[in-house]
Amino acid sequence: LSAKESETTGPKDNSQPTREPVGLKNWAILILISLFPLALTSFIWVQVWSGVASRAIDGSGHYAIGQIYDQQIFPETFGWVPAYFSGMSFPNFYPPLFFWCVSLIHHTGLVSYATAFKLVVAIPMLLMPVAFWAVAWLHSEKNVSIAFGAAVAAMTMYTLGEAFQHSTGLDISSTLIDGFYTQPLGFLLLLAWILVYLLPRQNTWQFICATFLLALTILANFFNA
Repeated sequence: LSAKESETTGPKDNSQPTREPVGLKNWAILILISLFPLALTSFIWVQVWSGVASRAIDGSGHYAIGQIYDQQIFPETFGWVPAYFSGMSFPNFYPPLFFWCVSLIHHTGLVSYATAFKLVVAIPMLLMPVAFWAVAWLHSEKNVSIAFGAAVAAMTMYTLGEAFQHSTGLDISSTLIDGFYTQPLGFLLLLAWILVYLLPRQNTWQFICATFLLALTILANFFNA
């Protein structure tokens, strides 16, 4: 090669991040990370699943108004309930998506209202490490190590969040004991929005999907702001 050619064809830059494949082993590790908080706090989950009605601080109100919504408003999004003196609109503070999902599951006839309520509380919490993993994996150019770091951090927040920030609604204590039931669903939808919105190559369908996910986030719980 001439000197001019050697300058233009110099050593290649190998500093690009490594893209590791997502194999069955990695999926198994992700499942273990997601289930570890469940095993660590199983005594709380047993009480929740075997309980008849919510006794959490804010949760009892969510549970009761959810029953009214289920019986008198669903499948409508908003409605009027015969409460107080002349009735009241509902939802009037918390957005309706959480209660709508509970009612939808209940009205399938497959499970009771209590079971449907518990499912809509529990599933977003258990999926939180998976959602963090997906966001970190995709936006780190598919780096599995970074993705698992994010999943472990999410698991830590979910299990020990009350020790770092009080009453976020995104950890075992403030969700199940304080009763901030609607916040995990909203936060999961927020992560899904981030996943789609920050994609490097945007097209019309991605824009529509991101808009839809952001609307659902607000309709689930605007406190995620």
